[in-house]
Formats: sequence, C-alpha cells, structure tokens
Amino acid sequence: MLALNRYLQLLQAPLTPCAAPIDDARWSAIEDEIERPVLGALPKANGDPMLLFGIAKALRFIDRGYLQLAARLTNEAFRTSTAFAPAFAMKKQIAASIGDIDRALELYQRAIELTQQNSQFHIYLLVIKAVALVAGGPRSEVDQLTAELYAPVPEARIRFGLFFLSPRAQPTPATLGTVMTSLAPEDARRMLMYLYRIAARQFQDKKHQMNVLHGAAVHLVAQYGPAVIPPELEKRFPKLSRTVR
Repeated sequence: MLALNRYLQLLQAPLTPCAAPIDDARWSAIEDEIERPVLGALPKANGDPMLLFGIAKALRFIDRGYLQLAARLTNEAFRTSTAFAPAFAMKKQIAASIGDIDRALELYQRAIELTQQNSQFHIYLLVIKAVALVAGGPRSEVDQLTAELYAPVPEARIRFGLFFLSPRAQPTPATLGTVMTSLAPEDARRMLMYLYRIAARQFQDKKHQMNVLHGAAVHLVAQYGPAVIPPELEKRFPKLSRTVR
C-alpha cells in the first residue's frame, strides 16, 4: 500500500545534518498521500483485520481528527484477528491516545509477552511502550524499560536516547552529548518538531504531549538556547522553552 510506504517515510525522516530534511509543506503533502488512500481502502477492508489495523494506525498517526474512527476499526479488527501481539499493540496505542495510559501499558505488556524477545517487533513494542511511559508513567519505569531496550540494541541509545532522556538527567550521557554537539541549531529544532509529529501529537491530553517533548526540550534548550524551540511548538507550549532541569 502506497500509504504504508509514505507512513514509513515520515517515521524514518532524516534527522542528520548531511541528509535532506522534509520541510513542513512536504510533510503535509505526504500526510495527504497517506490520508486519501487509507480512507479509500475502507470499503474493501471489511473482514480483513490486518488491513483494518493498518488503516487505524495510519489514521491515528496523521492526527487529522480520525481517532474515534481508528478506535472503531481497531475494535472491529481485534474481534476477528488471530495476530494477538499486533492487536494488543494497536489497542494500546488507541488507549494511550485517549489518555488511558494505565490500560495502554497493560495492553503493551500483553503484546510483549506474546512476542519473541529481541525480535524487530519486540524492539518496536519496547519503543512505543516507552513513549507511553514518558507521556504519563513513572519516570523510574521509563529508565528501566530503556535499559532493557538498549541492552540488545546499543545503537538504539543514539537513535532514541535524547527522546527518552529524563529532563533531570545530569550530566547528559556521553554518547548523547556527542550527538547533541554534532547538531546545528536548525537540526536540533527540526528534531523537536519531528518528535512532536511522530510521538507527541497523537496524545489528546496536552499534558501528555508536553511530557513527551519535555526531556529533549530541556537538554536542547540548555545546549542551544530557547530559540531552538520551533515557533509552532512555542505557540502550543509556551512554557517549553522555559523548562528547567
């Protein structure tokens, strides 16, 4: 499905200075390319739980007012799916988005228990569970889960470490410090916008959105100053540039 390819393109949007960024206009255009085909696929999705899960995932991701539809499609697919780990994972994402973090964490754990340890899907589940914990769970559990994530996949610390870093962490771990100092201010600004688009905005509760952004914002503001906060995020979260450790 073209929409899935576009969804993956946004998830893997380049963050390094040597790669061409996806600007705001192009990001919106790619989301259009996700929205149109997934809505067009709805009439053909009845009785196909995996297609329903894919449509629900895409609609939740683009955050264009389809969360209730995504929830309905997820519940419909859940009733007939035999792929239990993906089913629990999608139900969790919906639960997290509507603010039921405790229910989401319970569903994530059930999905993780059904998945082969250290498999690609297992790592994916750890990442999205960590996002839910950052949004609304105890900080100690975030640190415990990310330790579990980084043990078999050390490079995950480079990719995700700043996103999951506690705002009170002092000092920044050496590996992340290297990443941060290698970024130009515009790249750091782009990284915060990327984090908002792929992980924060899908939560309806603004406090949960703020929690997802908080750790990265604290450390990037300390490194680059308050101007590192993108104007759109400064408008949505006026206190973000004034966060302190």
